[in-house]
Amino acid sequence: MPDSRHPGHGPMRESPPARTLKEFRRRSHRRIRRKEPSRPRYARTNTPVRTTQRPPTHANQVCCMTRSALLLSAALLLMPAVCAAQSQWEADIAAFESADRSETPPHGAALFVGSSSIRMWTTLAADFEGTQVINRGFGGSRMADLIHYVNRIVMPYAPRVIVVYEGDNDIASGMPVQRVMDDYRRFVSLVRNQLPDVRIAFIAIKPSLARWDMAPEMKRANASIEAFAAGSKDLDFIDVWVPMLGDDGRPMPDLFLDDGLHMNEKGYAIWMRAVAPFLSTE
Repeated sequence: MPDSRHPGHGPMRESPPARTLKEFRRRSHRRIRRKEPSRPRYARTNTPVRTTQRPPTHANQVCCMTRSALLLSAALLLMPAVCAAQSQWEADIAAFESADRSETPPHGAALFVGSSSIRMWTTLAADFEGTQVINRGFGGSRMADLIHYVNRIVMPYAPRVIVVYEGDNDIASGMPVQRVMDDYRRFVSLVRNQLPDVRIAFIAIKPSLARWDMAPEMKRANASIEAFAAGSKDLDFIDVWVPMLGDDGRPMPDLFLDDGLHMNEKGYAIWMRAVAPFLSTE
């Protein structure tokens, strides 16, 4: 008979209980999941990854390639110059090592390193009689060159004190004052890593007739290094700038050789008096 609740329709089927319907859906879902092939959690798929980034244009690709090529070319051009500059003194460094093999220098000496003002200090041993000194100056050098050879002309001697003269040629080559300061900091750090107790004394960049036009930069470099030494342990700054100036505030001409750059005996006499207190063992 037709269902009175739904005229025109046959008898209505009875709906399954809610509990039975939930179980039916859960069991069906389990059967479907079992049929899916298993796949590793991090397995790769061939599905392309959607991205909002635009593909590089031809102009961008050309720009990147050009920039990379320029950087590579600059590096290749600079490498021979850097290697040539550092190999300039290889013969001098090798001569030092040869001399060391012939006669082993004493440990605990006063080691003088730096540019030509140290190399040309030929009276070093006589000027500091009673003090063991080692001269390892190589003319024309800059602070970066001293850093490059630090393991060959500084570390092997285990000195008691290191007297450094660099920065003169650095400023003359156009190097910024901050670079001179940074290079000296690096030199001190490298030495401290292997010789933590050694004392390091920096001789101020000297005033000279030949480079008097660079005096402002030299004075600023000296001021930076002096301030660095004042705030650090076992670092000294030896002032030779003021003692080498005359009453007119300019370098005294009778302290220099004909080139107006390198010193004669009178110039080194001033340096000897300035350096001597820093070599004392007391």
